[in-house]
Amino acid sequence: MTMMMQTVTSINMLTEMYSSDDLESISKSDLMETYVRLKLTQTYNVIRHKCEKNNIEFGFTLDDLAPFPLKCPVLGLDIDYFKKGHGGSNFSPSIDRMTPEDGYVSGNVRIISQKANRLKQDSSVEEQIRLLAYSTGVSEDAIHKTLEAYL
Repeated sequence: MTMMMQTVTSINMLTEMYSSDDLESISKSDLMETYVRLKLTQTYNVIRHKCEKNNIEFGFTLDDLAPFPLKCPVLGLDIDYFKKGHGGSNFSPSIDRMTPEDGYVSGNVRIISQKANRLKQDSSVEEQIRLLAYSTGVSEDAIHKTLEAYL
């Protein structure tokens, strides 16, 4: 089910719960933001607990992640804030540390897709370069030289 279909389904559920007069006074964008914040609060609390347990620096709020992206800024996938049930999917939102060693702090966190975060966390830059070389047939040296020209 696409995110648009899920949004329509959620709106249809609201029309069953509220009168049309009540619904006219509710902004769809405010409703969406409230729902996304509710969903992200669960992830936020898990991260906060993990940071306390593992002595990882923690200091951000959900406001630091706003505006909440509808597409993954890394892979361009639609982010699915409406997934039901346990566990995530490739399209679920994931709170990413841009520089992992800096912790979960304001200015170092963003929302990306779970797939992008998994790809990022499971490999080093050097492994990603090797994968890119393998996938494209371009030598690792050529990739390194190209990267050095941009860095």
